[in-house]
Amino acid sequence: MALKQNYTNNFQEDGMNGWAYLFPLFSNTLRPIKLVGDVSFYGREAHDNFTEGFIFTAEHIKHHFDSISRNHFRIQREKSSGNEINLSPAVLHVTGLNGLILNFERLSQGSSRMLKNGDVIKLVLSFSLFTFIDRRNFETFDYPEILLDKYCFGSIIGSGGQSLVRAAYEKKDLKKLAVKVLPRDKNDCESVFGYCKRIQHMNDEVRVMKTLDNPNVIKYIDDFVHKKHLFIFMEHADCGSMFDLVNDYPNNCLPESDAKFFLAQICKGLAIVHQLKIAHRDIKIENIFVKSLKVDDRNEHLLKIGDFGFARSSDETLMTQLGTKHYLPPEIMDLNGEYTIKADIWSLGCLFYSCLSGSYPFHDNYGTPIRDQIRTGNINFSCANFWKKIPMAVSLIKNLIQVDPTSRPTVDEILRNTWFTKDYELRIRLRQLYQLYNAEQKKIKMIEDGEPHAKMRKLNISTNGIHLSIQLIIRRDSITHLKILPNAIKL
Repeated sequence: MALKQNYTNNFQEDGMNGWAYLFPLFSNTLRPIKLVGDVSFYGREAHDNFTEGFIFTAEHIKHHFDSISRNHFRIQREKSSGNEINLSPAVLHVTGLNGLILNFERLSQGSSRMLKNGDVIKLVLSFSLFTFIDRRNFETFDYPEILLDKYCFGSIIGSGGQSLVRAAYEKKDLKKLAVKVLPRDKNDCESVFGYCKRIQHMNDEVRVMKTLDNPNVIKYIDDFVHKKHLFIFMEHADCGSMFDLVNDYPNNCLPESDAKFFLAQICKGLAIVHQLKIAHRDIKIENIFVKSLKVDDRNEHLLKIGDFGFARSSDETLMTQLGTKHYLPPEIMDLNGEYTIKADIWSLGCLFYSCLSGSYPFHDNYGTPIRDQIRTGNINFSCANFWKKIPMAVSLIKNLIQVDPTSRPTVDEILRNTWFTKDYELRIRLRQLYQLYNAEQKKIKMIEDGEPHAKMRKLNISTNGIHLSIQLIIRRDSITHLKILPNAIKL
């Protein structure tokens, strides 16, 4: 600790303002290296993308210069976004043929490790090169040690109600996750009853997430109960929410082809939720999350339903008034009795409308109170720029946003609507997306099972007018798995 304090004093006195530093050890010819950008390179030659780092010469390291490769290692963190402090961890990537030593661990070429304050980078066991010092203003997390040993916690990426969502990084394999942190402290509740209800809701959220396994639903990873907090670890959506995605389009409106592609995915996810007799109760554009996938040299978006804080089994009596007013169905707004999973269908219709028009179907700015608009189901199409161009979409939205819940279709019936089924390009696009997703999941499983060198190959075979697509998994030059891909046989 004293060593780190001395370094801190040194760079504060020198007016150095990087987010981290490499301080030389046992070398009078090297000066402290300041890390300012998100990536820096180190070696005997300048990297093609060299903007920051250090180029070593024989004058710097006389006895071990031959051990240094042209591009020996780099230090990288995630790109900064906005004006917030970038709390993503620093990662050391070894690119040199001879590798290096981090503390007492020998790392070969291609290895990566998360760096922490005081880590020592060595060329050989007997020659320490740098000490890494991270001087960012990390928050002091009042989290249990068992989690701090396993994860590095980063910036807040979302919040709502009393919970917040942070980025989290597994120290073992550098995998980025999202962690929802919910308070469990009794002192935060006004009554014992309120505390018990909060604990019940937390338990319900975990239970619901554990039951869901679908490409279009945010994946549950783990949870941890502490006396002060509940931690729910889940997959991280690298592109944020659908709200961010739609805002990137002109006038915040999706073209018909993208709208169908995204909305079909949401329906596929919600279909699984409803099949398990779960009501989400807060379907809205902010609760749909987006992951990027590469399909044939283009980026596609995989949409996932998330935030199951309000979700409940539809076998239970649903009578709680909750949700977001622009997506709220009349049976929840007035709450004259029980309601069903058909409440999600109304919200889905509102989401459809918003994606295609860039506005809400019901709003206080439309001349009458929003509650009256919702009670009558009087959708305002006057401000929608799609109602003449896409009559099939308008018909579908009207079918979803019906005051009588029993008249609303199921999610499976929505997916059978001709607006979706008659679009051949949509089917091809969705099939490619899910094939790629499944391939990525198999690759991840191989790595988790300790088989990082297993390879997947796809072969297309044609003979006598019959075309087959075959997927092979090759481990150590032997075929261990062969599968004829579904829908791949063509005559």
